[in-house]
Amino acid sequence: MILVYEDGNNSIAVYPGAGAGLEESHVHAAASMLGNARVVMASCEVPLSATQAAFELARASGVLTLLNPAPATPLPEALWPMIDVLTPNEGELLMLAGETDLNLAAQTLLARGVGAVVVTLGERGCALFRPLTPLLLIPGHSVQVVDTIGAGDTFTGTLAAALARQENWTDALHWANAAAALSTQGRGAVTAMPSRHQVTLLLQSGIGAPRREACYAPK
Repeated sequence: MILVYEDGNNSIAVYPGAGAGLEESHVHAAASMLGNARVVMASCEVPLSATQAAFELARASGVLTLLNPAPATPLPEALWPMIDVLTPNEGELLMLAGETDLNLAAQTLLARGVGAVVVTLGERGCALFRPLTPLLLIPGHSVQVVDTIGAGDTFTGTLAAALARQENWTDALHWANAAAALSTQGRGAVTAMPSRHQVTLLLQSGIGAPRREACYAPK
């Protein structure tokens, strides 16, 4: 159930449904596919035991792992060091870390073994935290927001695709940022997600990289 407010922001109630039936046995049956991937991406809408099994297989084959921790839920200690990239929004980051300060929260999760934390900050943009590396902040870009449903999914999926293409961090975030911004200008989740061609046009227009435009994801 998704409620969209007049300003384009939303509230989502999640019922696990069929996703709750994903088991470790299903993951192991797909071991060959996971081992040949470039990025294995998961969210918290399936059992964490399945995600952990998938990340174990991915890591054993040198495959990048990416977790979008939505809906936010406490994660098992063994899962943290298996996450190469974590993509929470601000509220999810603070909840997962048990902190009230954004920087401290990100550093807390890095200390648990996460390779990189990419936090989306709504109209304020997004930030990349990595160990022993300066903060990379991409400021927000003003767009006419119609509907933020799927913006976070668009951001994470586009980021995963860019990392799979071995884009550097700055370029990968610009890709994700542009795609997410475009997605807020249409209605619905899948229906509002832009094509790669549309994202390319936005980036080439001078609004996107290398001018450090926004990423937009709902708080």
